[in-house]
Amino acid sequence: MTPDLRASAGRPALDPPAGVPLPARLPDAPPPGTRLTRHGDTCLVCGAGHPGGLRARLFAGAGASVYAEVDITDAHQGQAGMAHGGLLAAAFDEIMGAVNWLVGPPTVTGRLDIVYRARIPTNRTLHFRAWSLGVERRKSFVAGECWLDSATGILAASASAVFIRPSGVVASR
Repeated sequence: MTPDLRASAGRPALDPPAGVPLPARLPDAPPPGTRLTRHGDTCLVCGAGHPGGLRARLFAGAGASVYAEVDITDAHQGQAGMAHGGLLAAAFDEIMGAVNWLVGPPTVTGRLDIVYRARIPTNRTLHFRAWSLGVERRKSFVAGECWLDSATGILAASASAVFIRPSGVVASR
């Protein structure tokens, strides 16, 4: 059974309309704990071969969820010694978008809202989790969180997004 995480506190309010069901995980989706490799080696967020990339490690979670780890280095700084907020937005986009891969066809980001809650120093590991809030027709509602140093560390940022299945993309893989 998919845990209902819609009531998670502290994230931006970008909820689906009332009554929108949680999606079922696709039968051919990778099992929980499986490393997800969605893009090529040069992807800014998940590619191991991108020289300044985040090299995010994404994993299928339970139900319609994904978790990930990202090591923030000095190459990812904006203000001296601090992670660049735009790179965190890219990480949220990639990790939250991966949730849709477990439950349906490809989507694109329609809207991404982030609340930055704590300064994120470089040379630390970020722990992300993302989960589906529901799917309505072509819209997929996803929430996410970013924790500093451990999955139960300091809540550094939270996010909500709406992903859109482009016209002409079939509803199943």
